[in-house]
Amino acid sequence: MAQCRDIIPKSRVVGGRNAPINLAPWQVLFLSPTVGGDYQCGGSLINKDWVLTAGHCCYTPPISGSKIQIQYGGTNKNYMPFATTASKVVIHPQFNITSVDHDFCLVKLDQPAYQSATVRYATLATGYPHNGTKVIVSGWGLTNGSAPLSFATDLQYAVLSVVDRDTCAQEWASRQSINKVDDTNICAQSSTQSGCAGDSGGPLTVNGELVGVVSYGVNQCPLNYLPNVFGYVPSVRAWIDSTTKPQHNHVTYFPDGSFVIIDPELIDYPGGQYLQLPRVLAKF
Repeated sequence: MAQCRDIIPKSRVVGGRNAPINLAPWQVLFLSPTVGGDYQCGGSLINKDWVLTAGHCCYTPPISGSKIQIQYGGTNKNYMPFATTASKVVIHPQFNITSVDHDFCLVKLDQPAYQSATVRYATLATGYPHNGTKVIVSGWGLTNGSAPLSFATDLQYAVLSVVDRDTCAQEWASRQSINKVDDTNICAQSSTQSGCAGDSGGPLTVNGELVGVVSYGVNQCPLNYLPNVFGYVPSVRAWIDSTTKPQHNHVTYFPDGSFVIIDPELIDYPGGQYLQLPRVLAKF
């Protein structure tokens, strides 16, 4: 993933604590069946039909005949109250598996996830928090960066401090990494707590709003010398909206009996492709 051999496209919770059920009720457990077993990530419910996770979590498809599993509504991953599978996977069109640019993926659920006492949809943040702002990362990833089997059973959370993007970019550049921190990233750090493997795709929240998606870090956790790097959710808000919200055709009628259909899903013309058709074909 990078010129430095210890840099990996994952982040994980080390030095964290058990999360109460109401800390991250949008948190999901993402499991993709592979030949070697389930590939684990996290994710966030953003409405009843869609989960936002990391692009690298979706990059390798599940084995033939299998589907990505999404579990939610609980904190003990062995006893999750709700589960469904993925009906559609949409990786950000600019995602790059080598540099981990635009590390985002949207997963559509086979069955809707309705809000309840333990299930809530994440509110998407709209701006980059000030340097030093406390943020929360959560997941079922490794609890010890040196122990490859130390995956958490109970959902863990860690409190990190936001690092300004320029400082973060400079610190990663000093490692001669091909991972370039840019305006699609947000960074956060702690000397005693960190994300770790298995938390990828999970939420980074500020004041209860989803501001980041766990993207990458280094092998040893906590990352007391390099910030955790997350996908910055506000930078892809337009893509999220266009992918997850229904698009409706708009019709304009003319005196001669013809009309124009504007299809916002077509991009041949700004705002949609224009098609002029006889009125009799309109079934609205």
